[in-house]
Amino acid sequence: MHRVSKTEPGRFPAWPNGVPPWEGLPVAAPLYREKQLREIFGISTTRLYEMMAAGAFPRPIKIGPRAVAWCKAHVDSWLNDCAERTVPRVNKRRRVL
Repeated sequence: MHRVSKTEPGRFPAWPNGVPPWEGLPVAAPLYREKQLREIFGISTTRLYEMMAAGAFPRPIKIGPRAVAWCKAHVDSWLNDCAERTVPRVNKRRRVL
């Protein structure tokens, strides 16, 4: 059995170089579930999947055998793109509404 010396604080013999396998990996990204998206955007499940089929909404990622979720960064990016494409309306007196 490997002995840990007092000169090597934090070293654990089961991991090569004393570094756990998850060290340095990115933190899990925040995710939206379908119910959250329906509540945020006020749309139905059918409409959500129609938008995805048309390429107008990001695709989900599989998080389990029967579960999907949407990456928050992808949804936020899509929302920013929609906001940039929106042109302000101007009334007859040329004031922005």
